[in-house]
Amino acid sequence: MTEGRTITIGDVHGCSAALAALVRGIDPTALDTLVFLGDYIDRGPDSRGVLEQVIALAERCIVVPQLGNHEEMLLAALEGPSELRYWLKFGGTEALASYGYKGGSELRPADLRALIPVEHLQFI
Repeated sequence: MTEGRTITIGDVHGCSAALAALVRGIDPTALDTLVFLGDYIDRGPDSRGVLEQVIALAERCIVVPQLGNHEEMLLAALEGPSELRYWLKFGGTEALASYGYKGGSELRPADLRALIPVEHLQFI
């Protein structure tokens, strides 16, 4: 019996192209386990694409997702305006841009639920 590999990936930070290249190189099978150490979102240009990839990988191999501090900041931003402002300073602006947010108007915590798909919030 062939055993699968356990591969750990951390701090993707919205870089979906880099994650896609890494996954192509790894070429995971159903026996492999990919452990993600969190920090999927923020800073890079495509947080949305990163979450879509990680969610889709669960159909291809075993995915063990961990929560990073950037995901914790997003969850806190859903709760209050000061937490939202804090998250925006640490990459939240870039994450929201990947969901089509253009800025300009005052953003409220409730607006995040309209911008970010439920599937992504549930994953986080």
